[in-house]
Amino acid sequence: MANICDTQYKVTGSRKAVADLWNTLQELEVNSNNVYLYLLAEHYGIDYEKKGISVRGHIYWAEYEENVEDDYALLSFDTESAWSSCDLFFEEVNKARHLAMNFQSVGERLSQVATSSIRTMRTTSSPKSATSLHTENF
Repeated sequence: MANICDTQYKVTGSRKAVADLWNTLQELEVNSNNVYLYLLAEHYGIDYEKKGISVRGHIYWAEYEENVEDDYALLSFDTESAWSSCDLFFEEVNKARHLAMNFQSVGERLSQVATSSIRTMRTTSSPKSATSLHTENF
């Protein structure tokens, strides 16, 4: 039974922190090709096998916005992964870059061959703060 999880993330933070991830996604041609999570892990030097983090999935769309006056940026992107969202993986990306970015998964859709469900999960994380997680099932 195939299980696909489609999640949209919103990443906020200083322009420098968020632009670092955006530039990496652009180098990997995010809006022309799927950016496989294992490639992103290798780029940032994350040993996902040792840490037991799933990288079964890819980013298939991304968009970047910034406000120069407020030193604020927003990066939105969508992932498709197996079974669940990629929250642990993106926490590791944040730690690997020593950046204070806030990752928020704003929508997660799980699809199964015979069944489908929709849930919303909100996650905020940074290297200096704990992760909070709220899930609502519909």
